Amino acid sequence: LQTTNLAEDWAILLGSRFNDHGVGGKSKSHPMDIRQMLIGLEVRKARAYPKSDLLPVKKTLAQVLGDEK
Repeated sequence: LQTTNLAEDWAILLGSRFNDHGVGGKSKSHPMDIRQMLIGLEVRKARAYPKSDLLPVKKTLAQVLGDEK
């Protein structure tokens, strides 16, 4: 995020493509690549991600955001 314009920042963030960084270890049904689950949900027009499929992160929000180790 490079500007002070929130609309531009959101456009950059939301317009970026997914890559393979950090896609593993998040889904029980697709442990190697959560994107496969997301594609399946899109095909089925699902309105929510099934929480039961998510794997626990075992970190605090501060740790995830990099504010704390």
